[in-house]
Amino acid sequence: MTDLAPDTPLEGAVMAAGKTRLIAALGAAMLLFGTPNPAAAAPPLDLNAETFAPLRAFIHPRPEETKWQEIKWFATLVQAREEAARVNKPIFMWSMDGHPLGCT
Repeated sequence: MTDLAPDTPLEGAVMAAGKTRLIAALGAAMLLFGTPNPAAAAPPLDLNAETFAPLRAFIHPRPEETKWQEIKWFATLVQAREEAARVNKPIFMWSMDGHPLGCT
């Protein structure tokens, strides 16, 4: 069985039996553990003047989480070398492969 199509009737029967077992196992798991119930999900958040401030405080980054924004970043190595020479500090170079937003 090197590809998806069975070469012999026996391989076809084995594939069909495997699919049947898989469907039976999934059905048994659904009966045993139940299915997701959208009505049992958490109620939607009532966003109003009273709930907005705590929610914003919770999701807004704290000052210690934004320290990286204080670093002076340069788009080119030439700019970084000039600034490093001017302030007599080393260069930290970040390089990655792929899309800058991680959309690869």
